[in-house]
Amino acid sequence: MRIVHIFTGLNTGGAEMMMYKLLESNSVSRKGMILSLLSNGEMEPRFKALGINVKSLGMKRGRFSILKFIELVKILRKEKPDLISTWLYHADLIGGLAGRLLNIPVCWNVGASAASLTTLSKKTKFVIKICAFLSSWIPNKIIFNSKSGLRDHVDFGYKSGICEVIPNGFNLKLYKPDEKARKSFRNEIHVPQNSRLVGMIGRYDPIKNHEGFIKACSLVAKAQKNVYFVLVGSGNDEMKQKITRWVQESGTREKFFLLGLRQDIARISASLDVLVCPSWGEAFPNVVGEAMACGVPCVVSDVGDSPEIIKGSGIVIPPGNIEALAQGILKIIQLPKKQWQSLSNSARKKITDEYEIGYIGKHFEKLYASFIKM
Repeated sequence: MRIVHIFTGLNTGGAEMMMYKLLESNSVSRKGMILSLLSNGEMEPRFKALGINVKSLGMKRGRFSILKFIELVKILRKEKPDLISTWLYHADLIGGLAGRLLNIPVCWNVGASAASLTTLSKKTKFVIKICAFLSSWIPNKIIFNSKSGLRDHVDFGYKSGICEVIPNGFNLKLYKPDEKARKSFRNEIHVPQNSRLVGMIGRYDPIKNHEGFIKACSLVAKAQKNVYFVLVGSGNDEMKQKITRWVQESGTREKFFLLGLRQDIARISASLDVLVCPSWGEAFPNVVGEAMACGVPCVVSDVGDSPEIIKGSGIVIPPGNIEALAQGILKIIQLPKKQWQSLSNSARKKITDEYEIGYIGKHFEKLYASFIKM
């Protein structure tokens, strides 16, 4: 089956990583191509390394270009795909319109919930309203990666009858318990081997609540001596400066490691004793599934599908509750070894049973195959 996947951009994000995992595991066809409306980002070389044809339209962020849209239509007419699969709102709208113009089936992929939309720009919110209005006309199918995302978007006005949930999937060969990674990462950041590591992995964005994480960690550091905190991610200069300032003001600067953007997330995840996702809003956080696949218990905010993902293998706290977050972290890192291992095994089993990438890939294969019959 020939599919053109259209993304708004190709920087490292949940949608881009999900597509990469599906292609890497051969869970979906590599025929066709990947199109980026903006200039290509960090994911471009990774897709190309899989043998995928990648093209960029080079649109300016926040600006619609009729010339670039015409170029998109020409590319699609030449490629003659069986299906156009769009990822993220701008791609849903622009790629969907092009597909409808050429009478090519269109599948929208949406990976957000209502709470995670609060920090979006006015322009993006306007695009979402347009998508909701056109959802009865453009897409043949709308895929959400979370139940909460589906509910929220139907409330926004998305057509409910064509919606389906396919959660994110995880490569269990890459993300796995790894004692060697645990030791080597502690050597890299120069902390004792018996120390406790608490991690937060995610882009520097207000919705992720880095400030709350740092405040909670400062409380944890006062109650537990042999503990260190790792922050992995990237963002704009303003957010970097804020995070640096919050760490400095925490009174425990020596306990924090700000690592920036990393490519060895599986290794870092496997080195942790607990992964924290304190976001104000999420749909289906990849970092939580990746950590759980590594056998790492998680503390998560009660947002999106996070409680359902970690059910029985971690701790759920009210979003924004600093004391509850600190107590949740302490509860896990202070567990006796056998109890921590039992929680670790439960986390790994949950991902193995419900979210393994091959299992999730079959859902996409079945969905894509249904378009051939149209």
